[in-house]
Amino acid sequence: MIRIHYLFAFVLPIVTNSWSPASSLSCSSNKWTSSAPVKPIIVTTNSLSRTSMSSLRNTQKKSYPIGMASSSSSSSPKEDNVKMEKRQKRVTLGYRLTAVSYIASLLVSATLRSELLLLAGMSYILSGAAQNSRLTSDTYKRMNLALGLYSVTSLFVLNKNLTVPIQKKMAILSSILACIHSIKGYGYGILGWDKKKNLLKTLPQELKQGVSNTVKQLLVIPPSSLKSFGYQLMTFFAIAIAACQFNKANYAISANNVLLSTITLTLKDAADRNRLEGTTFIQLNILCSIVFAAMSTKYFAVMSSISSYDKHTLLFFSAASSSVFSLINLLTSIAKKKE
Repeated sequence: MIRIHYLFAFVLPIVTNSWSPASSLSCSSNKWTSSAPVKPIIVTTNSLSRTSMSSLRNTQKKSYPIGMASSSSSSSPKEDNVKMEKRQKRVTLGYRLTAVSYIASLLVSATLRSELLLLAGMSYILSGAAQNSRLTSDTYKRMNLALGLYSVTSLFVLNKNLTVPIQKKMAILSSILACIHSIKGYGYGILGWDKKKNLLKTLPQELKQGVSNTVKQLLVIPPSSLKSFGYQLMTFFAIAIAACQFNKANYAISANNVLLSTITLTLKDAADRNRLEGTTFIQLNILCSIVFAAMSTKYFAVMSSISSYDKHTLLFFSAASSSVFSLINLLTSIAKKKE
């Protein structure tokens, strides 16, 4: 009768991959003998459990069907591209809806509000930037910040002055859409469509760099060209009107001119880089020419009602010359682009 411990001495080394010929058993005279002294085999629970659990994990990983991987596994590059394309389409659509809402607000308004045309144009330009993945540019970051700050100001301050219900509702809707999508656009501009950067680390650096660059562009003396100098004067003109109207508690006019100064400063930056032939800057020149023309008509109406010359005369000529300057640069840029 085979003894139990000899059986285990033969079987366990094979199972645990520790068997060797030197420890083999032989049979003679119906008795089992060993060619080498039998050493006690100690099998620990930890080693067996590690081996079995490791093999179980490997089996489980290999047994996952396609599309049924665990949630901890990273997504494939194709899935990441699909996500980024969806984000890009949503932001582009959001800007276009914002532009449509501002145009609708302009249509229901009793008077021609040039700031609504400016906001609609900015939203449309940003939609093109999102569609072409250009939101990372400083130009569009500045425009997103300006649009976002104006929409927040309108939502909590400016829209309260509207009395007609349909105008107030459209103004609130436009402000909410502009606020949401300008924040999203600025966020994707600093983080990218993949959002791999750390927002808490990137945002303070971007804001600090943006403020520094804006101050340098505004105060640089002498300007790089005559065009740059013209846009610099237009920026100072808009900022001066904004400061005066803010002091008089005319917050709507003040906010409109701050928004306008953002556009003129962007055009100055483009003139410094000799990039006025770009589609974005051609569109911004169109907006500037129209807005300054509308501003000049208001000052002309006030000037006509006064027999003597006063500050409105200076304001009229300043706004009119700004409009003409933008129009000349617009036509020059179009002509150069066609060459």
